[in-house]
Formats: sequence, structure tokens, C-alpha cells
Amino acid sequence: MQSLPSSCCHVVCRFNRLEMAFAYENVLRDILL
Repeated sequence: MQSLPSSCCHVVCRFNRLEMAFAYENVLRDILL
């Protein structure tokens, strides 16, 4: 069941990193403004 291709894992990791980057940017914006 958990035999996902590594490419799918890479996509998930990249999406999570993008999500974290957006959250970090929002936090910085709240602090600066």
C-alpha cells in the first residue's frame, strides 16, 4: 500500500516546503507591517 514512487514523495516534499515558505512569508509580513 505504501509503495509510492519516489517522484511522488519528492512532489509532496516540495509542496510541503512551498506551504512552509508561504506561511513564513505571511509571518514576516505581519511582523514588518
